[in-house]
Amino acid sequence: MMMHRWTATAVKCCAAVWLCGVVACSTDRNEWGEMTRISGSSWHVNEPVRIALPVTDSLSAYNLSVHVRHNSTYRYANMWVFVSVYTPDGVLWRRDTVDLALASADGRWLGKGWGDLYAVEAPFGAERILFPVCGTWRFSVEQGMREQSLRGVHDVGIRMVKSRP
Repeated sequence: MMMHRWTATAVKCCAAVWLCGVVACSTDRNEWGEMTRISGSSWHVNEPVRIALPVTDSLSAYNLSVHVRHNSTYRYANMWVFVSVYTPDGVLWRRDTVDLALASADGRWLGKGWGDLYAVEAPFGAERILFPVCGTWRFSVEQGMREQSLRGVHDVGIRMVKSRP
């Protein structure tokens, strides 16, 4: 009888592990994103960040945001970026200008920080964007400041979240 209880417990544990694996490997995702490291923490005006993200559901709406990680050597309280969105066929679909607020009026860094690194995000485009077709959409993020090279910028990325109805 003792062996039977152990076997039943083992079967339940195996079933729980299997179920966790199925849930973890599910292809039904609600969020995608990618960050690109900026070489030497200095973002040159002629070096756009290019990111490709999958759109698997053209019937659902998405919210998009641009992310920036910087350190305290960044010289400004904000950062202008230009975000271009390309269809899976490579056609420019939309272009947005985003003003990321990085510091408050009194000079304190905004966003989440750890050590000397701070992360901020800002939405772009319309709320609840509908992509007309499924496929791999490409994003290009360019710095729009008046300097050739922005020191103190570590990473730049895009986040795409499936919107709830």
